[in-house]
Amino acid sequence: MKKIFFILSDIFIGAYLVMAMTSWNEAKPPTPRCNKVTIQVADENANGFLTQKEIQRLLKKHNIYPLGQSLTVADPRKIEEELKRMPFVNKAQCSISQDGHAIIVITQRTPLVRIKNARNEDYYIDDNGGIMPNSQYISNILIATGNISKQYATKYVSVIARYLMQDELWSKEIEQINITDRLDIELVPRNADHVVNIGRLPRFNKTISPNKRNEAINKFLKHQLSRLELFYRYVPQTLNDAAPKDTTDSINSLYDYINLEYNNQIICQRRTSL
Repeated sequence: MKKIFFILSDIFIGAYLVMAMTSWNEAKPPTPRCNKVTIQVADENANGFLTQKEIQRLLKKHNIYPLGQSLTVADPRKIEEELKRMPFVNKAQCSISQDGHAIIVITQRTPLVRIKNARNEDYYIDDNGGIMPNSQYISNILIATGNISKQYATKYVSVIARYLMQDELWSKEIEQINITDRLDIELVPRNADHVVNIGRLPRFNKTISPNKRNEAINKFLKHQLSRLELFYRYVPQTLNDAAPKDTTDSINSLYDYINLEYNNQIICQRRTSL
C-alpha cells in the first residue's frame, strides 16, 4: 500500500513540475500601450495662443506625453494637472481608452486686449478680466497703452475692450486704447490719422457691484460712441468742397484730434499743417 502511495505521489509531483515549467516558458501577453493621441484645442484658429504642437511639446518636455507609454504608466490626471499650470489654459481633460487611444481636450483663455503701459509692463487681459503673462506668440488684438495699473486694467480697460470688440462697427474701426495721465480715454482708429478723446469714465462708489459698474461703463461708451458715429456720418457734409468726399479722409484732412469730453459740444483740433 505504501508503495502505491509513493508511486502516485511521484506522478503528481512530476505532473506539477511539468505544468509549472511549461507555464513559465509560455510568453506573457504584451502590456497594452497608448498607440494614438488626439489633441483638441478649442478656438485654435481664433485669437488664442495654444496649438496642438505646443501642447505636444509641453507634455514631451515633462515626459508625460502618453504615445508609446504603457497604459499602466500613462496618467490622465497628471497630464491634466500639468496642462492646467499653463497660463493660457482654462480647462483640460484627458482620457485614455482600453484600446490605447488618448484624447486631450483643451479650452484656452482668450486674450481680449494687450496692455503695454507707461510702466513698461506688457501683459494680456483675457475675456474674463484675468491677467495673462506676455507671450512669444503674436495675436492681432486690441492694444491699450498709457496710465494703466493692473487694477484699472482688470476693472475698466477689460470692459472697454469687450464693448469695442463686440460692436460690429468699432471692432473694425478701433485698434488702440490710450489712457492719459488724467484718465481720459483716447481711441485710435485703425485706418485714420487722428485720435478721439471720449472723456473720463463716471466716478464709482467703492461699494458698487461689478455688474452695476460694468453696466454704467457700457452706458457711457454707448453714449459717447453714438456721438462719434454721428460726427463721422454728418460732419463731412458740412466741410468745404476742397475736402475729400470719403468720411475718414475728410476728417483726416482737417483734424488730428477730436474731443467728445463735453456733452454739448465736440471740439476738433485742426492740423497744424493747414
